Amino acid sequence: MSRSLFDYLPYHYTAIEYRVIYGRRTFEKYYKFAFVRNPWDRTYSAYRYLKAGGWNEEDKLWDEANLAQFQDFNSFVKYWLTPQNIRKHIHFMPQYHFICDSNKRLLLDYLAYFETINEDFEKICSKLDIDTKLGRHNANPDNDYRAAYDDESRDIVTNVYSDDIEMFGYDFNGISNRKIIN
Repeated sequence: MSRSLFDYLPYHYTAIEYRVIYGRRTFEKYYKFAFVRNPWDRTYSAYRYLKAGGWNEEDKLWDEANLAQFQDFNSFVKYWLTPQNIRKHIHFMPQYHFICDSNKRLLLDYLAYFETINEDFEKICSKLDIDTKLGRHNANPDNDYRAAYDDESRDIVTNVYSDDIEMFGYDFNGISNRKIIN
């Protein structure tokens, strides 16, 4: 997304951090958007990404220290994925953490969805008056995350990411009630 729009990869700051960096008045003037993703899909994707080495040496070392002990994805979910542990790595942090204030109020002008990435990207480009195409980087082969879950691990993700699920209108199979913010 960032490469396609701005030709660089920024750090994953939260909206609150951006508000501090730019000042509240300037922050409010900017057009703010973010993409959210189905929490079950996102958890499986993050696990696979880190198991494959992640972005850098830090991700690789984190995998070795935290994920290597688990035989498979469901074991990882059952024995590691807790409300406390998800705050230990950026890839598992709740999504609302990045885009909401401390009262869980969204700090965005537009909430986009990974599941409708092309349409949402076009809307963002139109709003920003940018003529570009969405590149495809770090893409996993098309894979149905639902096949990776057993009932217990599905329920654990439901509980651990309940705020994301409710706030963004997800269920296990996808978007059940899209929250339109524009």
